[in-house]
Amino acid sequence: ISELIQIYVDPTNSIEIQKDAFTNINSLIKPKQKENATISSSTSTDTNEVTCIEQLIPKLDNLLTSDVDKERNRSTLLLSELIHQTKNGEDIDSDSDIDMNCPKYLLNVKSIELFVVFFNNRLSDYPSIIPSLYALIGLFEKHFRQVESDHDELISTCVINTFKCIDSALHVQGLAQSIRQKVYQLYTVICNLIQYRIESTCKGGDKNNNKLYQQTKLYINNTIIPCFCNAAEGEKDPRCLYLIMQTLSNYVYIYQEDIFVLSAGGDIGDIDGNATISVNSSVATIRESQDGIDRLVERVYNLVACYFPITFVPPPDDPFKISTQMLVDSLQSSLTSHAMLYKHTVPFLIDQITESYANIDDTDAVSTISHALNCVLEIFNRQLTSNNPSLTPTATTTNAAQAQARTLLIEQL
Repeated sequence: ISELIQIYVDPTNSIEIQKDAFTNINSLIKPKQKENATISSSTSTDTNEVTCIEQLIPKLDNLLTSDVDKERNRSTLLLSELIHQTKNGEDIDSDSDIDMNCPKYLLNVKSIELFVVFFNNRLSDYPSIIPSLYALIGLFEKHFRQVESDHDELISTCVINTFKCIDSALHVQGLAQSIRQKVYQLYTVICNLIQYRIESTCKGGDKNNNKLYQQTKLYINNTIIPCFCNAAEGEKDPRCLYLIMQTLSNYVYIYQEDIFVLSAGGDIGDIDGNATISVNSSVATIRESQDGIDRLVERVYNLVACYFPITFVPPPDDPFKISTQMLVDSLQSSLTSHAMLYKHTVPFLIDQITESYANIDDTDAVSTISHALNCVLEIFNRQLTSNNPSLTPTATTTNAAQAQARTLLIEQL
């Protein structure tokens, strides 16, 4: 396998030869079953046997620290490609309930954590940036999803450290488009993981009483949003902008349930005489952090509002398939991702409509204001049905909710 590694990493070899070498390396690694995945390399009786990715590190040591940029790049890429390998139906019966997107080479929790640290550190080596980001995407997208819920704190630590490392090691806007896009793809994958683990933990229950949810909101506010905005400020590439606005709105939307903190009093009111929406007692903690949320939404608003209105028109032969409407919709989502954004968003949009010098189509502005109102209404209806599972909103309850939603929107202005 050492000879195959040399062939794969050697920058003078053709792409076809390198691909063949990777295929052979992939076939020589014989992963253990999940229950034995934590067995260390020292327990193997055959020194030539490779049962996990970790055992390749000593064989790659000289290449990872090579003075040749392309060798460092290729050796890092080899680990990244192996991390992304999935079962894809290999050795799986058709009746099996095993996820075919499950990683082929299962890593134990400690190994995942060490790999995150390893690839974060390699971000400081320019030739290794793209393969390191690619590896981190695989770790957060595939491997962390296999981790049990009792390791949520470790996952949170890895997320925080990854954002901080990118923020300190990379001046994202000074890098090539391909690197910037990989950064935003990683941020998207981490957001999906956060949402997945919150939903898995809450399982339809009250999020405000969930420890993971409260901790997640705290580090989104303190770390993720500031680092995300630092990376995204000044972005002009439409492919990157689409990822930024979509992902940013998803991060902020995690806070959306806190809309009820913003209304006066403990109860939202009595709807149709029998359904009362009450703010959970835990909102006192959220209320204390309202200043932090204020800073968060203002930072988000300042980042995305400058792109309104969207004027991008893709060329006829655009291979990237990013349309004007895709950017319009994603900008709308980011401007309305939290109720507290409305006190910034709505006056800004009204100004865009009323100012005589603004030579723009008012449709996007009116549509975004309408979308903001619908978002508030959706949350009211969701809270209604969660507090009263047997309640089916009638025309009366919906109209009452609409009236309260408008009132809340006005309060934010």
